[in-house]
Amino acid sequence: MTKTIIDEVLDRPIRSIKRLPSLVSDNALRHSVGRRLNQAWYTRNGRWDYNKKGVHIFEEDWDNLVILDSCRFDFFKEAMKRHELPGELEYKISRGSQTPEWLNSNFAGEKLHDTVYVSASVVPYHVGVEDFDKGTTFQKKYSFNLDVHHLENLWESPPDDAIEVHNTTRVADYVIPADTTAEKAIEIAARYPNKRLIVHIVPPHLPYLGPTGQEIHQKSATPWQDTFTGDCSFATETLVEAYRENVDHAVSAAGYLIEQLRGKTVITADHGEFLFDRSSPIPVVEHLHPAKTYTEELVKVPWLVADSDHRKVIEAEEPRESSQLSSEGSQSQLEALGYI
Repeated sequence: MTKTIIDEVLDRPIRSIKRLPSLVSDNALRHSVGRRLNQAWYTRNGRWDYNKKGVHIFEEDWDNLVILDSCRFDFFKEAMKRHELPGELEYKISRGSQTPEWLNSNFAGEKLHDTVYVSASVVPYHVGVEDFDKGTTFQKKYSFNLDVHHLENLWESPPDDAIEVHNTTRVADYVIPADTTAEKAIEIAARYPNKRLIVHIVPPHLPYLGPTGQEIHQKSATPWQDTFTGDCSFATETLVEAYRENVDHAVSAAGYLIEQLRGKTVITADHGEFLFDRSSPIPVVEHLHPAKTYTEELVKVPWLVADSDHRKVIEAEEPRESSQLSSEGSQSQLEALGYI
């Protein structure tokens, strides 16, 4: 018989009365149990593989879909005003609180030969294309066949302005800036004028690219986790400012794409972000984006629609052959994004 999430929680030391004092005094244990119970709540004790209240992106009307990874609705709304982005802003509910979950729930089983996917994130390749003998946790849970006309992996050959994140104990590799991703996407859109275009921008996701974030990364590649565990100590306000800088960076690039791309463009996110907010229904303090946790902070995402008088004429064609890329390169990028 398959174990449910509740069963797994009860299999842990909490089952023993002798260990109940540990649950009260041990912050890490209390957080872990609270997170697992919340995941059980949102997935109907494991019966939901994804957030069934979320929108299916391929049932929506768009020519170009720009994904800002980990972008919260409230922060996007503020940044949109600062950058004076055109269009009508609403929100949608995402199908996942983490990128692999969002990808699987939207792309699995879909024949998308009219779509080109330009990604600065390694995750679409990792769960949708890459073949590992043993497989990572994310592949085991979320792997699927990414059946698009073409997947452009920008992370494979980082540009000169790719930003490295260093500290004394770890190199978190590099991340491609949002404006560079936008420029590359415009070039690729010109090569595929009759295809729907998905542009996956890494920011606001870690690593942080702004001045506050770069100062933080001199001490830690994973500042939220390190602050939570006590390995480092950053003020929440400082971490939030680093996140806000990344949102601004991403929204600026999104505005440029609205100006340059032909057709109806939608700006959205795969999921949001916890910034030491309290989760629910168990009110543990959370950070970043744990899987299968469908709170407003994580699944309420922007949906900015910029209409155009000139829509694309979309045509499906046989996919270009996808090649297996360096596993070392994909693993380093997964580490840079905090997935391993």
